[in-house]
Amino acid sequence: EFFTYSLYKNICRGLFERDKLLFSFTLCIKLMQGDDRIDAQEWRFLLAGATSPETALPNPATDWLVESSWLDISDLAKVKAFRGFDQSFADNVHEWRAYFDSLSCYKDALPGEWNEKLDLLQKLLVLRCLRQDMIQWGIMAFVTAEMDVKFIEPPTFNLPLAFQDATSVVPLLFVLSSGVDPTMSWIEFAKEMGFEERLDSISLGQGQGPIAERKMTLASKTGAWLLLQNCHLAVSWMPKMEALVENFDPAVLHPDFRLWLTAMPSPKFPVAVLQNAVKMTLEPPKGLKANVTGSFAAFSDDFFAECKQEVAFKKLCFSLCWFHAVMQERRKFGPLGWNIAYDFSSSDRDCCIKQLRVFLDKYDVVPYKVIVELSGDVNYGGRITDDWDRRCMNTLLEEYVCVAAMAPGYQFSADKSYVQPEVGTHSEYNDCFKAWPIQPHPEAFGLHENADITCAQ
Repeated sequence: EFFTYSLYKNICRGLFERDKLLFSFTLCIKLMQGDDRIDAQEWRFLLAGATSPETALPNPATDWLVESSWLDISDLAKVKAFRGFDQSFADNVHEWRAYFDSLSCYKDALPGEWNEKLDLLQKLLVLRCLRQDMIQWGIMAFVTAEMDVKFIEPPTFNLPLAFQDATSVVPLLFVLSSGVDPTMSWIEFAKEMGFEERLDSISLGQGQGPIAERKMTLASKTGAWLLLQNCHLAVSWMPKMEALVENFDPAVLHPDFRLWLTAMPSPKFPVAVLQNAVKMTLEPPKGLKANVTGSFAAFSDDFFAECKQEVAFKKLCFSLCWFHAVMQERRKFGPLGWNIAYDFSSSDRDCCIKQLRVFLDKYDVVPYKVIVELSGDVNYGGRITDDWDRRCMNTLLEEYVCVAAMAPGYQFSADKSYVQPEVGTHSEYNDCFKAWPIQPHPEAFGLHENADITCAQ
């Protein structure tokens, strides 16, 4: 299990958020296939669904069951473990309607004999037939039951840990997403490691290749850290960079030399460098729990203690981190979340936190109106172009940054899981976040429960 989890952590570090659950599921299935616990026909059905256009029985519930779902059910009945499933479904259609309408059908008991008869993977096939919008939840429950909950909770971005896997001949690659810049994190880490005097960087583009080559040669001799930014913009120089990296000789290079690269996903990026590098993706964590936990990872007890109004600072830091998570997570609901998908980034949150600390150190009272105005209309509002989006954003922020929100137990949404934590240490805050559900209810974002259906589609 230790090796499996180490493999999971190291590979997740280089995957985008949208791919991490798929990797967990694939890893789980491969382990089960190694133990001969997966039926090939059932696995094919989960991936492809019905392959025959014919049904043995007519659709018994045309008022709520679409034809494609009945076609899946009829085809599933041809699988050995599901013999007679279509007839049983037709005979108990009212019980299956209750299962179909349930908001937690991915974990509910199946009607009749099927709950005892089927294993977890086979229940996923039933879920696939009736509620494809819930299949992601079902996969998460499946991986949790077969492996552990830690395999669906990707570790937060950890630059020092990734650095341990790099050497003078193994570069470190930041795989970028829209609105993300790792430069400040890189500089801060260099200061912690005592390399602030031995840093160099260059943003690649037209004509910058030869300059970057000279900098690389110099850095490899002096033991400096060199950051080559935006490699995807220097397509013509990529073959040369590939040759330079492949010819790295540990006997010649200074042992302290490190080559750092940043690039957007690009088919032109050298495969050899990509395979050899320590890869790190930079994008907002997926889910409220992961997002707020990731935001708090940048804080410490010393960071909080340096503020004059420490208690207020902790509470409002939580409020702003919650607000930041909601702003980013509402994007997954499409037009229900925001009319326009804005690229809110961690720099927006960091700017709000810095301004908050300045005002709390300067005044003896908490200037709520100033904080709301700066955080809303200036920091986040500067990206917003739609008037209704701006109105929605300000309404949310006024609920999170106010006098009432300072009270322990204040609910940030109708979902009672999300409340203002008791003031405590940094580790106590993290323990509080661990109790949150992995998949948030739409109510947490101020949306109706049916928003999940639209999101899944």
